[in-house]
Amino acid sequence: MEQQAEEQVIIKLYLSKEHIRRFTIPKIASYEDLKSRIIQFYDEVGQTINPSEDLDLQYCDDDNEWTVLRNEDDWYCCKAICPTNIKIRKPSMWMKAQFTYKSGQQAVIQSFNKEKKYLVEKSKQIFSQVNEEFQKLSSNQEVKKLESTMSHAVNDFIETVTPLLQTATNTTCEFISSVENSLKTSASSSEPQLIRTDDVVEEPIDEEEEQLIAQQTVQPTVQGDTMEKSGYVWVLADNEKTQVVAQQQAEPVVETPVVEEPAVIETPEVVEPVAEEQPAAVVETIPEPVVETPVQFAEQMKMLSLMGFTDVQKNIELLTKHNGNLSLVVDALLAM
Repeated sequence: MEQQAEEQVIIKLYLSKEHIRRFTIPKIASYEDLKSRIIQFYDEVGQTINPSEDLDLQYCDDDNEWTVLRNEDDWYCCKAICPTNIKIRKPSMWMKAQFTYKSGQQAVIQSFNKEKKYLVEKSKQIFSQVNEEFQKLSSNQEVKKLESTMSHAVNDFIETVTPLLQTATNTTCEFISSVENSLKTSASSSEPQLIRTDDVVEEPIDEEEEQLIAQQTVQPTVQGDTMEKSGYVWVLADNEKTQVVAQQQAEPVVETPVVEEPAVIETPEVVEPVAEEQPAAVVETIPEPVVETPVQFAEQMKMLSLMGFTDVQKNIELLTKHNGNLSLVVDALLAM
């Protein structure tokens, strides 16, 4: 009996959705003892219950379903099914608590909507006042004068800047054209280029050979624009393409050795005539056909020429293909 008196049952009482109370009760306690404890907890939360009326309690069984708990027999079954932990609630009070909770939420929502409506009306009132102030300003003569002054200032600025931009554009185009013309002029009026010929190794000459060479004077010939002098060849550069001129080669002089006889009589030297020099072979340059540049690609052709792309036909083909887009044409030329 003493061991049975010490056993306790944990009761989990659901007063409402947000109010759950736990307490212990002896396992031998009667249904009336349980009922008085539950009424006490409801009084603490402000829900008065008459002790004489039926509480209409429920407990949670092993199938997790709520079952009626109205008398001593139900309480005995409840302790048998859930020997240590029992969930109990009062359905009517549970629903009342839920309704009270929902009513509180509705009150909060209604208060929020009321504040929102007030803020909307206040904002409309402020906006209307601002519009009225703007209308007053727009009717003010001083404001109109300020707007007119600002409009004239902006128009004057545009009229001043537009010619400057046009002048800057024209100056840039003229500068590019002058650079191109100066490059062509410098190429056409350049001085003759000095080309060093191969060094000639001179062998020592005897006095007798010097006398023979002095007697045989060979007149140098000048052919075309080429002149040989002191180991240098002067070549006049042409405007478009330099003509390659072959250097004249003088045939060696054939000398007849002097035959000495035992007598004092000297045989005069027999000098064979120098072979006539052949004229230098001039490589003729075939003039390239002149390709007309379309008017719409004139500026692009100038820029391509300054960049070093001189194939006019190829440039026109690529400009026509890419609709005058200079960057695409340059990429295509670099990729070739």
